[in-house]
Amino acid sequence: MNARVVIFAALTVCGIVLCDCASAQSIAHAAQPHLVRRSFQAMGTEISFAVLSNDEDRAEPAIAAAFDEIKRIEDLMTTWRDSDIFRVNANAGIAPVKVSPETLEVIEMAQKTSKLSGGVFDISFYAMHGIWKFDEDMVKQVPSAEEIKKHLALVDYRKIKVDHAKSTVFLEKKGMGISLGGIAKGYAVDRAVKVLEKAGFANAIV
Repeated sequence: MNARVVIFAALTVCGIVLCDCASAQSIAHAAQPHLVRRSFQAMGTEISFAVLSNDEDRAEPAIAAAFDEIKRIEDLMTTWRDSDIFRVNANAGIAPVKVSPETLEVIEMAQKTSKLSGGVFDISFYAMHGIWKFDEDMVKQVPSAEEIKKHLALVDYRKIKVDHAKSTVFLEKKGMGISLGGIAKGYAVDRAVKVLEKAGFANAIV
């Protein structure tokens, strides 16, 4: 065997070794835990997920299931379309409304927070909705003092009657309304995290 053939053979073997090493490094890199990031729109905002995983194919459906849980909570608690909260508001001063266990839980949490804060946190603020039209093309008209006073009379967390045994909520005065905008997002995130944990992803940010 001449020198040229020996050099060619040696280079070929090195090339195979180098290829194998590169392939191994690629596989090792793919198996390293990394953040799988996804974003969706829900509850009037952007919901972002960052899940630490070494298996993106397994992380994807877990993220999708966690987002579905957020959407489910939104469907129960939104004020914009038919929901538990929509029906409670529509029946203010008329009759108690049976709600889901999750909605009842969040309303009861809100009531406790209202008591602890001396009414600073109050989900019955929704009676003021529409007086200032911040989300409707920035209408510059300022409501009159009489109009503000009239609507403020409908804001009182103590007039939200919850019957835990019957799972009902009743607003004592006609014209009252509640919104869980200050608490439902946090609750939905907690539920989404539980879905991720159940799927085996303990390290995640929602």
